[in-house]
This record gives sequence, structure tokens and C-alpha cells, in this order.
Amino acid sequence: MIRARESKSAPVGVVGKVLRILEALDASPTGLQLREIAQQTNVNKSTAYRFVAHLETEGYLFRDDAGAYVVGPKLARLGAGIAYHATLRKISRPVVVA
Repeated sequence: MIRARESKSAPVGVVGKVLRILEALDASPTGLQLREIAQQTNVNKSTAYRFVAHLETEGYLFRDDAGAYVVGPKLARLGAGIAYHATLRKISRPVVVA
């Protein structure tokens, strides 16, 4: 019988919070204000601000003219690159194996 492997490590809170923020922004093409991000993700507003400010500085998010946070081009490229490489591996594997 195969058993599911149990994780012995504790959940990484910061990573989980940042991922919830990114998922909320991804689900809102028009962007979200900081208050909305905090409400939708259950992340404290000051904590959410630190995360989005850092993501903005790094180019993963940007703020529109109304001050809403929107997914930035760097994050979009990252996601597109992952999809591209996964597709490339999938279609090239039969050729390499043959």
C-alpha cells in the first residue's frame, strides 16, 4: 500500500500570504486597492502593504492611475515562461525518447 508522505515542516506563513495576494490580484484584472487586498486575503493591511510595496519595487506589480495594484509584466513573463517551458518539455519528450 502506498501512503501519502506527511510533511514534517511547518507551513511557511509569509509565502502563503504573498501567494494569496498574487492570486487575488490575478482574479481581479482591474486591480485592487490595498484595503481590498487586505480584506480579500485576510492579511493585515500593514503586512499586505509591505508585501505589495516590495513586489512593486521588484517589478512584479504596478499601481495604476487610481492607485490600484495590478499584476506587472515581470510576473506575467514569469508565468508565461513556466507555461512555455512545461509545454516545450512535454512536446519534445517523445522525440528525445524515440
